[in-house]
Amino acid sequence: MERKAKVEIISSALGVVETRFLGIFFFLMLTLLFVQVVCRYYLHLPLAWVEELIRYLFIGVSYLGCAVAIKDRAHIEINILPAIIMAGTKSKEKTDRVLYFGDILLGIISTVFLGYLLYTMVQYMLETKAYEQVSVAMQIPMWSIVAIIVVSSALSLFHCICNLIMMIRNKTTITSKEEEELKNL
Repeated sequence: MERKAKVEIISSALGVVETRFLGIFFFLMLTLLFVQVVCRYYLHLPLAWVEELIRYLFIGVSYLGCAVAIKDRAHIEINILPAIIMAGTKSKEKTDRVLYFGDILLGIISTVFLGYLLYTMVQYMLETKAYEQVSVAMQIPMWSIVAIIVVSSALSLFHCICNLIMMIRNKTTITSKEEEELKNL
């Protein structure tokens, strides 16, 4: 059995923590949504802070889910280019090599984009903190909401870099669980 690289171990451990936070945020969001519906339609007592908190939890779930999807390579993708390459080349080795370099290029582009997103969101968070903006209903600092996006962007960037390192180290593309299941059919 092949020994796992440290980046793979760290990425997997972070993935477990991220997934647990996702579960907690999602459960809290659904619970608060249920409470909001009961209070608004049955008790005729709408709670403004609940709606705002649900919105912020949704933002957290979306961005943290992005990081988990990058780690697991579970983002939606259109696989037309690999199909065209497979049809155009006769050699499986040549096809695999072209797909490998394509995945490396895609990983580099994604890393650059996520680095730019992280930089931009850190700048925005610092501006928001400097202006001391607070949310309307809950009166919490808005920079703390933006911090969720910053942390999630950093985690996404980390997982993207880890995927790149693992692809280069193993000299093969990383396949998602769904791709593995399809290959075994």
